[in-house]
Amino acid sequence: MKLIFLRHGIAEDKKKSDTEMDDSLRELKKDGRSETKMVVKTFKDMFREVDVVYTSPMARAAQTAEVILKYFPKKKFEIMETLDSSLAVEEFLRDVKSLSYKQTYCFVGHEPHLSTAISRLMGARDSSIQLEKSGIAILEGESLSDLSLTMLVSPQTLWA
Repeated sequence: MKLIFLRHGIAEDKKKSDTEMDDSLRELKKDGRSETKMVVKTFKDMFREVDVVYTSPMARAAQTAEVILKYFPKKKFEIMETLDSSLAVEEFLRDVKSLSYKQTYCFVGHEPHLSTAISRLMGARDSSIQLEKSGIAILEGESLSDLSLTMLVSPQTLWA
């Protein structure tokens, strides 16, 4: 089983002028889209292995997932409501536990939701990692009970 976690790219600010925008409607900024494209191109072989791309229903996450689909248009793409960071991470973990152990999945979402899920899947109580915007974390194992972190990369470390 391989689980790839991709945090959404740089998005619009919540506050525009004097009004606060609906968080679910915030879109990727141009540099967020560019950074995500560079990450996907750098790891294209890894994304080629993905069986299903799941995304949060929030605009910035769906737009990040669309970058993957631009390079791999035949990939299965689904909105996973439990990737919405306003929901409890336990709901997302229930969905993960229902997936086949023989496939590779990509989850596009938000912080601290993704880091908390990754930590819990590795058996930790508290989030011990932080996923940067457009950052990737990979968990691999024969089953959910033996997952280990095999990669944690931020875009900044790739081009430093």
